Amino acid sequence: NFSNIQYLAKGGYGEVYLANWDEGMITCWIDEFKDWFRDSGQKVVLKSLFDSKNKIKEFLDELRLQVKSFDTAGTLGITLCFGITRNPKDGNFMMVMQYGPWGSLRKYLDKKFKILVWHKKLDILCDIIRGILSIHRAGLTHRDLHGGNIVMDKNYTRITDFGLSKLVVKESSSKKNKIFGVLPFVAPEVLCGNDYNKPADIYSFGIIMNEMATGIPPFNDIPHDSGLALQIMNGLRPNINKKLTPQLIIDLIKQVKSHGFSGS
Repeated sequence: NFSNIQYLAKGGYGEVYLANWDEGMITCWIDEFKDWFRDSGQKVVLKSLFDSKNKIKEFLDELRLQVKSFDTAGTLGITLCFGITRNPKDGNFMMVMQYGPWGSLRKYLDKKFKILVWHKKLDILCDIIRGILSIHRAGLTHRDLHGGNIVMDKNYTRITDFGLSKLVVKESSSKKNKIFGVLPFVAPEVLCGNDYNKPADIYSFGIIMNEMATGIPPFNDIPHDSGLALQIMNGLRPNINKKLTPQLIIDLIKQVKSHGFSGS
């Protein structure tokens, strides 16, 4: 029941499409007509997992992560998952997810940073931290928080892409020390080989706060390689623009910088 399907991107775990959901999400029950009312024709994101027809467990695990976050702390700050469907061409399963028409936070900052006031920036940051709280209350860590995995619409900002999320207390030993994520946002203790935990997500949030303050991706002038990883482990952090950043945000960023293996 989807139309106007458009390819968006390919990630490490699968492909992402934009589509119109012809029936749409059920929003309420209309007693007069004894039927459900649907938001017909709404745009949704279809997210597949490579070879999910043969990896049903992995696909359902990610779906459970989404539902677990919703059930624990509501849906604030989290991209909704409406259900699952199947690609008729290759048989792979796809999650039907909420669409953020304004795109990613990274793209939004590219377009709007010069006219973005701090009141709006704080609204965005509050939505993000609500999403992180939902994830953490569910006993999960996201592991890949950055501006590309945060999507926006007119009213809300939401965290998406749970592909790297894992149950903190049930992490398999084979993947225990594997490093995930976009290097400038990865906590130094994780780069040092320590377990990925909730404070590591908060570190990533601190880097996002700094990006909101400057409008510039962290370490955009440095190759993202082992040399940068070593510098981060030794205390390198993005510079804070103290002239344009409220003291409250500066203090919060400094708190994040002082966590764990910050070296500063």
